[in-house]
Amino acid sequence: MAIEFFVLGANHATAPIDLREHIALTPLQQDKLMAQLSCRFAVREAAVICTCNRVEIYGVSSAAPSRDQLLELLSEVSGVSLLDRSVFYFRRGQRAVEHLFRVASSLDSQIIGETHILGQVKESYQRSLQLNAAGKWLNLFFQKSFHVAKKVRNETSITKLPVSTGSCAVALAHRIVENLEGRKLLCRRGRRNGAHGGKTFLQAWSGAYGLQPYAGQSRKPGCRARRESCRF
Repeated sequence: MAIEFFVLGANHATAPIDLREHIALTPLQQDKLMAQLSCRFAVREAAVICTCNRVEIYGVSSAAPSRDQLLELLSEVSGVSLLDRSVFYFRRGQRAVEHLFRVASSLDSQIIGETHILGQVKESYQRSLQLNAAGKWLNLFFQKSFHVAKKVRNETSITKLPVSTGSCAVALAHRIVENLEGRKLLCRRGRRNGAHGGKTFLQAWSGAYGLQPYAGQSRKPGCRARRESCRF
């Protein structure tokens, strides 16, 4: 029986951050989405990659659901009305495989060469395995993507690039602010997936200047953003 590998998603290059934050799925929502893919559309294998820069649904089926069907399901599970559907991409077959390889290798990342995405892809794959949602084909595609990512890292100069948004922000701050004495840094991050970005930014800043980070929680009613700063 013929099978088709597909991916539907939105990332930093196609969708604004406010939309990405709203459609970011919790682990329970991811589980529900994968279960619904099987029940509604007879998708044989499925995985969901959800990070601060992307939400992607991968699947294997003998007859892949349409782009609109997948978007309706995403809207239902996330509770978000997807008015602008042009920000979502839908790829099948070889294009879907190539996309997964680019994602795992960080070639599709906002910061080319960043190291965290491979771990996030592996976590998504492990979650799919735990739910028995991954089978022969997802095992093949994801394991191959890990091999490709390792090869890209070992055989190219990609590791010479800044490896996180935090390190890029620190490099820019260093160019703009020559004298840091007596200054304070405030890092304000988003409500769901901003935690990792804020942490890596402070780690990069602290590592560059030998500073100790200080974290504080805003106490204003209804404020969901976490405040973090480096004191000098």
